[in-house]
Amino acid sequence: MNTDELKPIIESLIFVSEEPITLKQLAAILQGEQAEDIEKAAAGLMEEFNAGRGLEMRQLAGGYKITTRPEYSEYIKR
Repeated sequence: MNTDELKPIIESLIFVSEEPITLKQLAAILQGEQAEDIEKAAAGLMEEFNAGRGLEMRQLAGGYKITTRPEYSEYIKR
């Protein structure tokens, strides 16, 4: 698969994971895909998420996590 095909799969996996999901875990799930392609797709996703959306993708605890933006926490608390 190319990185554009990997992005929605990786996005889905990160979204449903309760804990940050690592590249190693992604590679185990995406059997047969090159680690560098997975990393490139994840980096592209992070760039897209961090371009002014309500959600952001961050690297936490050695993995990837989708979170809400801190500047919107007041609204989320409501």
